[in-house]
Parts: sequence; structure tokens; C-alpha cells
Amino acid sequence: MPILTTKQVWRRVPTRRRRGTLSAEAQANVRKALLFLAARCSSPDQLAEALDITLAALWKARSPRRTPSVRLAALVARAAHVNLEDVLSGAWPGDACPTCGGTGRSS
Repeated sequence: MPILTTKQVWRRVPTRRRRGTLSAEAQANVRKALLFLAARCSSPDQLAEALDITLAALWKARSPRRTPSVRLAALVARAAHVNLEDVLSGAWPGDACPTCGGTGRSS
């Protein structure tokens, strides 16, 4: 059996991003969509029911310490009746007001 005479350290080369995680821009868009949806619901209980998650999971999802997941983006898209791509790209809600739906622009 060979004996090591010098210290050997094997380290993993860190990857840029884990598979299945969102980019920083997509995470910001999911947070924005979740806040928009929360403003349209009358209570956190109603929002949790619309997303089909528990209230504890909703608080964790809205925490700034946690990164939004693809699953959360899919739940927001399903509750808002829009495509997942619209939520991830920021096309929904865009710059619409959560209470009236207006954009503040004259058309």
C-alpha cells in the first residue's frame, strides 16, 4: 500500500451556475411578478391558495434571502394565467399597475 509523502488536495472546479437555476434577471422578474400577484390578492392566504402552496412556503418564497426557483415561476405563471416565458422575461406584468392594470402612458 503506497504512502503519500506530500499533501494532496482535490478540489472540484466550481460551475458557473447549477442546472435548473434562473439567471439574475429572470429571478428579478419572478420576484416582480410575485409582488404584482400579491398586490392583486386581498390577503397572503388568498395568494398562497392561488399558488397552491402553504403559507409557510409563501413566506419562504418571498424572503429576500432565498432565490426564486423555476417551480415558483411556474406557479406564478399558472396563477396569473400567462405563459412561463412571459414571467421569466418580464413581459408580464410589464409596467402595469397592480390595482388598476394601467401603465400610466397615454395611448
